[in-house]
Amino acid sequence: MTGVVVPSIFGLVTGVMLGVSAGGYLLLSLLAIPGGFLAGFEHRAGEEGLVRGLTGGLLFGTFILFGHAFIGGDAKADLPKPEVLLVIITTLAGGLLGLLGGWLRGRRPAAPQA
Repeated sequence: MTGVVVPSIFGLVTGVMLGVSAGGYLLLSLLAIPGGFLAGFEHRAGEEGLVRGLTGGLLFGTFILFGHAFIGGDAKADLPKPEVLLVIITTLAGGLLGLLGGWLRGRRPAAPQA
């Protein structure tokens, strides 16, 4: 549930901010980086984190564009041309962050059983 709802809502808010403030958009975009890593860290291995990150990145980027289209007007920050490239970039970045988070979690020693 959180793997779908959180990146969608965060992307929507980020997309609205894109039409309001370049600084706000940049801040929210940067805050998504640790979010992608931590989402991957919730999984036992890099492969699981990769899937989670790809999904989250796809939703985040798509909802940025939806949020910006909803508010309308000019973007206060530069977007790639065509704008769909943003979705590709966020999907790939999310996948890498999720992979890293899952991989690091998989390397942690297991907690001793009582």
